[in-house]
Amino acid sequence: MCGAQLVRPVLAVAAAMDARRPSLAGPLLLIALILGVLFAGALLTGCSGSGSGDLAGDTRAPVTEPAPPDLGDPESAVRSYLEWISFAYVRMDAGVAAHAMSVFEEVRVDSYIQRNLQEQARGIHQVPVDAAYRLVSLEETSAVVAGSESWVYRYFDVRTRDYTSGVLEASYDVTYTVVVEEGKGWVVDRVEATPRGEVE
Repeated sequence: MCGAQLVRPVLAVAAAMDARRPSLAGPLLLIALILGVLFAGALLTGCSGSGSGDLAGDTRAPVTEPAPPDLGDPESAVRSYLEWISFAYVRMDAGVAAHAMSVFEEVRVDSYIQRNLQEQARGIHQVPVDAAYRLVSLEETSAVVAGSESWVYRYFDVRTRDYTSGVLEASYDVTYTVVVEEGKGWVVDRVEATPRGEVE
């Protein structure tokens, strides 16, 4: 439910109570204001289903563009890549994330998207749950960032965007090769991911 959708009924109740029992209107109005603050993020990004959302609560894969990537250093570039690669998967278009990765990586991402489209007519909506990184090496135009990631994800039908799977989980040990590209900054050039357990 949107923040606005949640606050409006409380405000309406407060107004109704004001006419009958003024002593209750004040607390209800305060609750509405608190809920408005708590759900400010929802008001800015839209309702559930238009952002990354709650994968268990949504019924369709959303499409909301992430914030512009931060390519100022290798680790920030990796974190931006995660957001933009997730957007590319849900849009089924590697090109939308081209500014966060090299051409080499874009080809790999596009291959994954095309395989899902051709083999099962499905897309993937993934959301990072936890990620921790360390800088392994740093040179003038290249770096290696290693760490671990945990994700939740669901598959969806590419025609209807309705989810076709429940919420799935996956964790990986990862190593990113990050390079400097002129006009961009640090971008992900190569990813090596080793799953911790089975990935569906």
